[in-house]
Amino acid sequence: MQLDFHHFTLSIRNLETTQPFYERLGFKQVHRWDADDQSLSIVHLKSGMVFLELFAFAKNRDAPMLNMEAGNDLSAIGVKHFGLHVPNVRVCLQEMQTHGYIVSSVEAIRGRTGIDYFFVQDPDGMWIEIVQDERGY
Repeated sequence: MQLDFHHFTLSIRNLETTQPFYERLGFKQVHRWDADDQSLSIVHLKSGMVFLELFAFAKNRDAPMLNMEAGNDLSAIGVKHFGLHVPNVRVCLQEMQTHGYIVSSVEAIRGRTGIDYFFVQDPDGMWIEIVQDERGY
């Protein structure tokens, strides 16, 4: 059986702040569904072959932002974060800083796995890893 990655899903507070964040990273809206009673909106964003599915429940609109460390407690079992590849991690870091997003470091870091990275916090407090991977595999 051949598998290809399709999507990951985030439950968010507010499409008006979260969707533009991911669009700045290169995602484009390809689908939107809204409940008749306005209790839920689902948006599919796409970049390359990857879909990001955003669930915006009306009841979460005033929820507090998540309070997590960059990487999201890597030593505990569970899903922690997702990484997005960019051609130049330093340019992306500068853009995120210029637009006022919270980043994990003032410069990109060379990780133990041999890639350059930084984390940026989305408007809901989720940490997203931005990577430049030149390892060639």
